[in-house]
Amino acid sequence: MSQTLQTGLNSLSANQVADGTRIVKLGNALSRGGLTLSQAVVSDIMVLAVPATAVVSCYATAGGAPGVKSPVVFSALAAGSVAVNPAGDLEFDNADGVTAAEVVYIGAEGDLITEQLTVTASSATLLQSRSAAVLRSVTVDVGVVLGAKAVGPRGAAPALGIANIDNAGTAITFNAGDVVNGTATVSYIAQPGIGTAGESTLGLLSGLQDVLF
Repeated sequence: MSQTLQTGLNSLSANQVADGTRIVKLGNALSRGGLTLSQAVVSDIMVLAVPATAVVSCYATAGGAPGVKSPVVFSALAAGSVAVNPAGDLEFDNADGVTAAEVVYIGAEGDLITEQLTVTASSATLLQSRSAAVLRSVTVDVGVVLGAKAVGPRGAAPALGIANIDNAGTAITFNAGDVVNGTATVSYIAQPGIGTAGESTLGLLSGLQDVLF
């Protein structure tokens, strides 16, 4: 008789659970649920150890305007709201003056990759055919204006001092005033299952049906 993945996992023996955790990255699997965090907000930004893809709920506990903040897309950030910024951190409107908050959010899945890339014509292709889900940090090592760059919205034409993921997700783009040809060190969350990046948790869990059941 066929059974759902959920039913099968619930009925596993202790030995089968051990086999399963060798196949699935347990930390990634557990993080697929909402992550809860109470933390300080500095200069309108809550920096997250695990970058976010979406906010479930938010309550500002300290600052100029405590209370519920409504999740919105970053381009619509305004007073009374919170958004995931392009670097995967949570950002509040300056008018609210939030200094601490409690949040529930969905974390980005994938490995954190740090690599030095060659920049040609203000674009740097990620290595090993990987694709970036979230760009965490960028530093120009060789170029016109060296140092850290802010992370901008994906697919946008970056202004001076900003870098971002391109629409395809396979390259980092720069402003020509920062670097045309040179090198840059980037840290990003790799999209699961693309290039050499590991399979997604959902894909691994689905594969357990063939291995364990």
